[in-house]
Amino acid sequence: MNKKNSSKTSSLRKSSKSELTPEQIMNLKTELYQLAQSNITPLPNEPDFATCDDTLTRFLVARNYVVEDAFKQLKTAVEWRRQYQPLTIQCKWCHETPGFHSVVSYYCCLFMYFTTF
Repeated sequence: MNKKNSSKTSSLRKSSKSELTPEQIMNLKTELYQLAQSNITPLPNEPDFATCDDTLTRFLVARNYVVEDAFKQLKTAVEWRRQYQPLTIQCKWCHETPGFHSVVSYYCCLFMYFTTF
């Protein structure tokens, strides 16, 4: 990374969303999209995960609109999803009691899990 890009990144790192214009945010999303498109192999069961607008926005916000940091986190997340395949996980409580995993019933779920041993 040259000095010119380095200073741009550090200034974005200090800025908040309110200081960025919608055009700047769109440019950052486009940059992240291009990085993801060319460097991340799509997931077999979620081919658009790494390039959909919601995902790009979430990762940019999480990394304060620093594209390099957002890309690094996105790439790690995609590899985690590739390894653990969270959409294929089967939970016996979800089948036995639909809606079991909610904020209110979170502790009940843990209690039931640990009392089944």
